[in-house]
Amino acid sequence: MGLLHAGMLPFARSLLKMKTQVILAANSAPVLNDITAPELQLLVDLVGQEDDLIAQCSATQCVTLAPLQRELLLLTAARIVGSCE
Repeated sequence: MGLLHAGMLPFARSLLKMKTQVILAANSAPVLNDITAPELQLLVDLVGQEDDLIAQCSATQCVTLAPLQRELLLLTAARIVGSCE
C-alpha cells in the first residue's frame, strides 16, 4: 500500500481539489501484492475519517471506486466491472 499513500491518493486528492471526478480502480481479487477493491474502499473510508475533502467526495460520489476483473497481473481499464457514470 506504499504506492497508495505516496502517490495515488495524494494525486487523487489534488484532482478532487480541482473539482474533477476521480475513478480509483483496483483488482476485484488479490493479484500478487496489489490492493483489492474492498481494501481500497476500506482505505478511502479510513482516510476520509481524517480528511474532510476525501470524506465529502466519497459521500457525493465525485470519487468512485471501480473493481476490475482479474485475469492478468496488469490492470486494464478495458475490463471495469459495472458503470463509471
